[in-house]
Amino acid sequence: MKGVFIPERDPRDAIRFMLRQAMEKGLLGGILGYRRKNSGLIYPYLFTSKEELSQLVPISPVISGYSMATLSSWITTNGYSGEKIAVLLKPCETRAVIELSKFDQVSLENLLLMTVECLGTYHVLDFIDMIEGGESPEESLLKSYYSREDDAFREACKICMYSKAPYSDLNLCFISLGGKGLVVETSSEKGYHLMEKLGFSVQELEDEALEVIDIRKERRKEFLEKSRQDLAGPEKINEFFQDCINCHNCMEVCPICFCEECFFDADRYEYVTRRFLNWSPKEGTFPLPEAKIQFHLGRALHMSTSCITCGLCQQACPKQIKLSEFFILLAEENQALFDYVAGRDPEEKPPIREFYEEELEEYTGGT
Repeated sequence: MKGVFIPERDPRDAIRFMLRQAMEKGLLGGILGYRRKNSGLIYPYLFTSKEELSQLVPISPVISGYSMATLSSWITTNGYSGEKIAVLLKPCETRAVIELSKFDQVSLENLLLMTVECLGTYHVLDFIDMIEGGESPEESLLKSYYSREDDAFREACKICMYSKAPYSDLNLCFISLGGKGLVVETSSEKGYHLMEKLGFSVQELEDEALEVIDIRKERRKEFLEKSRQDLAGPEKINEFFQDCINCHNCMEVCPICFCEECFFDADRYEYVTRRFLNWSPKEGTFPLPEAKIQFHLGRALHMSTSCITCGLCQQACPKQIKLSEFFILLAEENQALFDYVAGRDPEEKPPIREFYEEELEEYTGGT
């Protein structure tokens, strides 16, 4: 891989230094990242001056509220045509940005994707508990990264296979260095040119894979097998979603769901559902599922081939339904059908936007 090694520096300071230099040289007009409050809580913020960067949290221990992918979409689809903005992202968020760009929901033209190496994040409620208990989530996160311990992370993080994004402009890698330096991998021409303009010499570097990813392969396999058992058939699906209150929080935080108006929130959906429920089901058929189950099945049908398995749906669920089981299983199997990986390549067309007559012949019998 090509990149730059910044030695003997806390990776957080190295990231702030690099971004400050980019703003001073006029290479960036803003940085979208997390800002720290005096209370220790953090929130998404668009930094527009170098003086503000002292409050930047470069390695966030939590995905708080909306994904940075969603915020990137809001910024670039609202007519923004200003200076280049760098976005600090988790690997799953970068993959979501790439997917959204394929549906014209993000413009990559004025975005610089900076993906911070990641082994996981805390659930937002655990994050708050840590702060209230006097613990620093940031320091605890880094300690876990350096020791490769992920027990305290969200469930989706524990089986994630991407410590860095398969596509990004810059991958910011630091875990294998144990806190003593930063490797900036130039993964695109855009990233390469930025580092050159900052005065760094881009060189060929050794690519070190994190051994914890190999450990997660078996864990992910076991997770998926359990999901298949928990969701095997209509009765188990009904049981799985029995506590759902149909609040749609999972859809609201999902970085892949972007429709201005969802069919499941529309008045027409209520009318159609009532009409179907009034029809007596024919002998040997299943009755129409409850509205809340139709919602989950319908949403999965639309977005499973672009799902980046971030697990934010589960974090947002007020009933603590293990939604990661449902969506990660569908994403894994549906994407495999098309040899597709969400967020792998911005030029790779998503299955939902392509159709080939010969595809899925093993299921259709060629008809």
